[in-house]
Amino acid sequence: MKKSILFALTVATLFTTLALLASCVGKEEEGGSGSKAAYAIDIAVREGLDEAYLTEKVVFTNSSSVAIDELVFYLYPNAYRKDSANSAYFDDMLKTNTEFGGIDVSGVKVNGVEAAFETEGILLEVSLAEELGPDKSCTVDLGARIDVAGGTLRFGKDGSVARLSNFYPVLAYLDDNGWERAEYSRIGDPFHTASATYEVKISAPNNVAIATSGQQISVTENNGIRTVEATAENAIDFAAVLSAEYSLEEATSGDVKIKYYSKGAGKAEFVAEATDIFTEYFGEFPYPEFSVCESPFYYGGMEYPGLVVINSALSDSEKEEVIVHELVHQWIGCAVGSDGVHEGWVDESLTTFLAAYYFKLAGDESRYLSELADCDRQYAAFLITEKLSSPGYVPSIARNVYEFSTLYEYDAVVYRRGCRMYASLMELSGEKKFAKAVKEYYERYKYADASGEDLIACFDDALGGKARAIMYSYLNADVRTGNIGV
Repeated sequence: MKKSILFALTVATLFTTLALLASCVGKEEEGGSGSKAAYAIDIAVREGLDEAYLTEKVVFTNSSSVAIDELVFYLYPNAYRKDSANSAYFDDMLKTNTEFGGIDVSGVKVNGVEAAFETEGILLEVSLAEELGPDKSCTVDLGARIDVAGGTLRFGKDGSVARLSNFYPVLAYLDDNGWERAEYSRIGDPFHTASATYEVKISAPNNVAIATSGQQISVTENNGIRTVEATAENAIDFAAVLSAEYSLEEATSGDVKIKYYSKGAGKAEFVAEATDIFTEYFGEFPYPEFSVCESPFYYGGMEYPGLVVINSALSDSEKEEVIVHELVHQWIGCAVGSDGVHEGWVDESLTTFLAAYYFKLAGDESRYLSELADCDRQYAAFLITEKLSSPGYVPSIARNVYEFSTLYEYDAVVYRRGCRMYASLMELSGEKKFAKAVKEYYERYKYADASGEDLIACFDDALGGKARAIMYSYLNADVRTGNIGV
């Protein structure tokens, strides 16, 4: 996510859903999550775009080495309740907001049998009648009512635009230690989910444009209702943006369809050209479609597989900066997943540097150097201010999201200082070796989950053993032990 410049598809047969599960990508099996899942979601969004009803079917396979007796889902809309213990809202928003959100699960079945479940905060815990051993599968069916929050955060509606991100019950991350239960954080991107397969049907009044993750395979209208069916493979998440005031501008980058949703003139051609450049740098774009949605938004932008949200209030040049940042995330952060809760720097620091480097790739070296200088200035300004109030402050990059006090600190340290870390690596290695490290990282962990150590190893290999010490020094590590302190 770029912070600085400031959402049961009814399946004909269970066979169809199991076929989707079989299409999950092989690299997920090598490492990372101990789960594989296929989601079939049907969501009906009501007039006004502030209320929706959802049914969901999940075919889940336990790919960990341990048996489990429960399933754990995140219910992220509950972070938007007025009484949420870990609210998505900042304090000033809580004072002024009048339309809070949430999700109420009405029932859960496992393998066709009613299952006991509990919800607490953003967690849904479903009891299994029998332990689910390694490589064993089960099918979960559930229903829910969703209240779309007011405001400009990730999940919410402001004016005519509704952002349905983190809107559905999604499986928590599972490894050999069990289910991860992470609290919501207003700072950073507090998400860690495994790559999965999605079939999603979204319906809304027929005057509403519907942008989605994945590939839209059909758009139909009947009795005043527009229905979009979309599929997504190798996706860590699925999101949608809806508006009755959107116009759509389209372009192409190779075989990739570019869609730009806005209320005015779009930037589809700019997006296509940038996608061309990064496709040459990284390799093939990881998804068949890429949608950019302008919206009232608290942040500069936010990425999802095949879809990004950018702040409609930004200037043209700022929009281009954010688009490039979120575009890089399609490769680093979406196709290559990582733990946004505990290691947010893994995708954000590298993405920030590559978004600056884009301008050199596009032939504007002075803009690239200006972007680096701006990162340095922002970080220096933060550090001077912080040291005045906390002389012993240590600006560690490698911290979990709960250890940062403010968005300002997170942005300055993870984005700005992290950008300088990679600029230093490029100065040492040269552009060819740096590109080799990035491509190796992408190819090795595409559609899987990568840790900080995985990333460091790719750079250390490409740079002949010279990257690790430099990266540890920026990450505020003990170089002697290699402990990056997370």
